[in-house]
Amino acid sequence: MFHLGWCYESGQGVSHDYTQAIQWYRKIAALGHIKAMNRLMLLGRN
Repeated sequence: MFHLGWCYESGQGVSHDYTQAIQWYRKIAALGHIKAMNRLMLLGRN
């Protein structure tokens, strides 16, 4: 799931879609994934 978020955030293989990236990061962050929590924090600053 983290990689799906990254694909949407970076536009690799799919169109850039920060909304989709955030949704995927939230799903995996809810399970305790530290990198997903970090990406959510960084995207929140933009």
